Amino acid sequence: MGTPLLWRMPLLRPLYAGAVLGARLASLAAPSGSKLGRGGRGRKASGERLRAWAARHRDPARPLVWIHAPSVGEGLQARAVLAALRSARPDLQAVFTHFSPSAEALAASMVGAEADAAGYLPWDLARPCRRMLGALRPQALVFTKTEVWPVLAGAARAAGVPTLLVAGTLPEGAGRLGWPARALLRPAFAGLARVCAISADDAERFARLGVSEARVEVTGDPGVDSAGERVDAADPDAPYLAPFRDGGAPWWVAGSTWPADEAVVVDA
Repeated sequence: MGTPLLWRMPLLRPLYAGAVLGARLASLAAPSGSKLGRGGRGRKASGERLRAWAARHRDPARPLVWIHAPSVGEGLQARAVLAALRSARPDLQAVFTHFSPSAEALAASMVGAEADAAGYLPWDLARPCRRMLGALRPQALVFTKTEVWPVLAGAARAAGVPTLLVAGTLPEGAGRLGWPARALLRPAFAGLARVCAISADDAERFARLGVSEARVEVTGDPGVDSAGERVDAADPDAPYLAPFRDGGAPWWVAGSTWPADEAVVVDA
């Protein structure tokens, strides 16, 4: 296997490592109650906790999938994927990681259901990534939506672990398609064994990051499945639904929208 393009660029590698180290130091120096401080301390504790879980509970006779999501929205997409995987393969072990402190509660709620263990993603540096991969020994590393970490992806491939992307999203004009992000991320994306894109347009754009057409499949957005399950599980007589239930007229609810989404919804 040749040296990834990232590591053949003498400036990008130290610049990226320096940026990650800077973020790590900033998080450790931040006030403990701040979001940045919570993330730094949570990442350190999670690394120890996940490695301890692996030492006690990792069963080499069972396959393990490590799935990562940046925050809550992507975590709900990952949760839907894990639920389907666990249904198809009850013997599967699963570990869920997240980056943002906002996803702490979601991660905790998944343990014992969709995941066997959960916690923060390690910093995207060679040693933490290799340690976690060595402890978990996954059969697959799955990223969600947009976030593919280049050092972790490279370490996984070096260890013979296939990397995949689910709910793959790549809007036109995304920063990842421009310099220098494109040069930095192209090896990680080009090395993905499979990309499950949410739309045909997104699928086409992944080719610009080096993903071959044969490895991209349009599978839709698992977040839709997650939202549908929550709607089906809602109590129609719940008091918080009274304004929608008793108004007489039909309601259309749109959440977590961007201006482009709102233009479509309002026109509809």
